[in-house]
Amino acid sequence: MALVHADRMYASFQAWLQAEAEHRFYLGWVNNGRDEKWEETAAECTHRLTFGRLWQLTADVQGFINAAAQVEKCVRTIGSREFPDPPPGPSIRDVRNFEEHWENPFAYTVKQVKGELQGDIEPGQMHFTGKGLWVANLSMFDLVDWVRAVQQKAAVVVRESGIEPPTARHHLLRVDPPSKRDHDQARAPDAGEGRSAS
Repeated sequence: MALVHADRMYASFQAWLQAEAEHRFYLGWVNNGRDEKWEETAAECTHRLTFGRLWQLTADVQGFINAAAQVEKCVRTIGSREFPDPPPGPSIRDVRNFEEHWENPFAYTVKQVKGELQGDIEPGQMHFTGKGLWVANLSMFDLVDWVRAVQQKAAVVVRESGIEPPTARHHLLRVDPPSKRDHDQARAPDAGEGRSAS
């Protein structure tokens, strides 16, 4: 489930980056006198930074952090040293707690999240760098890579135990194949069959 949230976070982040680039270009064009040679390009810049985009990105990031914290808890509970180490920075649990208890984060959590970072850090802040998206001093892209590596390792462990792990394409409900009798006597329903006359 964490990777489903990761996909949503990536999509929202890409939409945010596109909107930011287009909005900045459009505003620059307007503020610099609407040069005719850039009019067509400006007209193609239809995406804007809006509160709605910010809320969508924030919701998708929070969903991913919560799901990744469950992965971290699972790895910690299993206790296997075979799983990869979490990404550098604060623990996923500390980041989740920092973001979730935004109104009054525990002093310990603030200290863990801040780490070596200079200056203030506040819950709900996201930072964009050339290397991706950061929340509470933790790279979301490194976190996605870690979740993916944990999933891959877990699948190997499960396969080695003789069980085929489910994938996104596996059906939740399994239906036994029909018996020979069911197959031999199968027929298409007659038109109107099963409907009551009114």
